[in-house]
Amino acid sequence: MQKPGVVPDEVTMVSVISACAASGALDTESGWIERAKEVFDAMPMKDTKAWSSMIVGLAIHGLAEDALEEFSRMEKAKVEPNHVTFIGVLSACAHGGLVSEGRIYWSSMPEFGMIPSMELCGCMVDLLC
Repeated sequence: MQKPGVVPDEVTMVSVISACAASGALDTESGWIERAKEVFDAMPMKDTKAWSSMIVGLAIHGLAEDALEEFSRMEKAKVEPNHVTFIGVLSACAHGGLVSEGRIYWSSMPEFGMIPSMELCGCMVDLLC
């Protein structure tokens, strides 16, 4: 893909970010988080899957503030979050000890048509424990 003239599309970029997040390759010490952010920011169009992948990736690596900042950017871009997005947001709050913020995000879910699933309820339990 890195050969001259080959430009990855948004589907490829989402796959790369998701793979990095899933494999644990997003490591703050090795610089993979910064590289993932660069790739993400270079995407011309970001859909819900792309935003969610970035938010979850940041959340699972303990970067709560960064994950919530990305969620804020997602909202400003008028991209509709889904249940995976909220799993990332609530997990970020739980891992970051941001209980008040997590409650606010939980309360906002109906605005986006979110119905609490087992996974979302589990994130809320983690937040409150």
